[in-house]
Amino acid sequence: MPMGPAPWTTTVAPGSMPPIRSMPLSSVWLPTTLSSARSVDISSDGQHFVTATEGRIRLWNASTFSLVDCWDESGVDAVRFFPDGKSLVIACDAGVKKRGLASKREAVLGQPQSLDGVEISPDGKTLASLEGNELVLIDVAGSSETGRFKLDTGAIHGAEFSPDGKQIALANRAKLVHLVAVRSGRLLRSF
Repeated sequence: MPMGPAPWTTTVAPGSMPPIRSMPLSSVWLPTTLSSARSVDISSDGQHFVTATEGRIRLWNASTFSLVDCWDESGVDAVRFFPDGKSLVIACDAGVKKRGLASKREAVLGQPQSLDGVEISPDGKTLASLEGNELVLIDVAGSSETGRFKLDTGAIHGAEFSPDGKQIALANRAKLVHLVAVRSGRLLRSF
């Protein structure tokens, strides 16, 4: 089925910034250099978004595009909001951490050998750590591993929980998508 024309198109000349009201958040120019941006996420209430570069994490107000907070973090691979929007999960050189936005307290949830990404379940209770060709599930409350799933077809590129948190879809370098049951670790389908 052919796709229709885009609902809007914006052309930006180098060094200029288009009016923000005419653009979706995903294409807004940020007042900082993010040439090495590794990760971005938006809070579930749409009030904030977070960006991560190699050595810095920035929290932004999504309405005003002003910087709310900024801190150094070595080797950031991914950053995600918890569903409540009050905490972040950070995958970095120090491991997988939970950081409270108001308290700024951090708790280490896991320390994998290699880390390629992280996702959080819709209820905020389970963390998916992507480690090469393995998916490691971590109970956030107990900071304990609850399951491990290994793919024989290559490293995992990305993961996404189903809305009910019972399944997780994995994309890998072999251009396959695998659907896995979170509780049992059983492979439900590959396509």
